[in-house]
Amino acid sequence: MNQQFNINYEIYTIDNVHEALVHSTIPGVFSLVPNQKFYVYSDQWRDCLQVISEKCSTAWILKDKWEGTSGLLYSERIDSKRCSCQGILKIRIMHSSPDQCEFHMKHDHIEHIPGSAEDVNIKRLYDEVMESIDDQLCQGYNCHVICMSLL
Repeated sequence: MNQQFNINYEIYTIDNVHEALVHSTIPGVFSLVPNQKFYVYSDQWRDCLQVISEKCSTAWILKDKWEGTSGLLYSERIDSKRCSCQGILKIRIMHSSPDQCEFHMKHDHIEHIPGSAEDVNIKRLYDEVMESIDDQLCQGYNCHVICMSLL
């Protein structure tokens, strides 16, 4: 159900906002097109952002909010591992068109690594180490003894 507001551009709804996305290099995961604006109805922008986040496998974090003379601007950044990812999603509701909201992916996710920034210090244990821990737990050793045996 595509709804037309103006002949110049389409305004998406929560039902069809996925059509503004493109396939990424990861099967089943979509992405926003850098430097290409699209519009949603302003009363649905948060729901549309949720759909976009789910389809793109990202978690957008509100970083800034400004109320200027031209409108209300939200700046969203992806919750990302710090790898120089410059991806910024700008969401703007203009005073001149308060019923529509502009989404604009300012930069692409160059060098973006999916996952939360909290994951940076976490390393996956090798299967052999996991088996050793499991064996020692089954034998009744306490956590301190197991940790010392793995060093």
